[in-house]
Amino acid sequence: MLQFPFSKIFFLVYHYGRIDNLIERETTPQWKLQQLSYSNHYVLALAAEGRAVYELDGFEQPQEIRKGDVLFLRKQLLHSATSDPVNPWKVFVVIFDAIDLSVETSILDHALPAISRTSFLIELTLLFREMLDAWTAKKPGHLLLCRGLLMKMLYLLMREQQLQTTPQARTIDHTIAMMTEHYNRTFSIHELAAHAGLSPSYYRLVFKKLTGFTVGQFQTRMKINKARDFLLSGDCNVTEAAQLVGFDNVYYFSAVFKKLTGINPSELLKRR
Repeated sequence: MLQFPFSKIFFLVYHYGRIDNLIERETTPQWKLQQLSYSNHYVLALAAEGRAVYELDGFEQPQEIRKGDVLFLRKQLLHSATSDPVNPWKVFVVIFDAIDLSVETSILDHALPAISRTSFLIELTLLFREMLDAWTAKKPGHLLLCRGLLMKMLYLLMREQQLQTTPQARTIDHTIAMMTEHYNRTFSIHELAAHAGLSPSYYRLVFKKLTGFTVGQFQTRMKINKARDFLLSGDCNVTEAAQLVGFDNVYYFSAVFKKLTGINPSELLKRR
């Protein structure tokens, strides 16, 4: 069994798709780690209270961790740590294998820094506690629930880093919300840029960096996803679904739908 002498720890160990252990533990102010690394797992920790000092490979100076900080240890990252003897830290920790969670290693390695400060302290704490409750109750499907909660935590942290490191990211998010709400319209770059208070060229650049798509690609995918929902609901036919999301030509709509989903919209109707 893995042993981790953290101060008040909740942690999940994911190995080949299963949770091996979940522990809540209190330790003394003398807690410390010496020259550790994990070859097969990532470590994600949320400082709930107190303080600790980490020495991480690649960092010239020791790093202080306090309430609201997130620690992310990549595989094989050598680290040592000590807890503040006066104010020992309390921490939530999840240890997982990204492959088992269908998360690309490259995404995790580049999206999350080793130490960061989160504005989602309450949300992350609630997610950790929900995982603990699910593990304790062990109701049918609890492992799936724990996986989903962990994925949500990773999404929140990755999105937060994206918003912190990309200029005007929140402004772009407002225009994305506008496009999502008015899915039957097709907005031009000039309309969206004016709404964001940016030049069209800069808006285009930031939008692609944030979403991975051009504005046109994003709107098309959003419309097709919405049309798919309409078709699966059974409330409309192909022509009606096309019109609802702003396609005037049903044949063009069907061609785009198949290109993005792999099937014709009429085939989707038959699968309901």
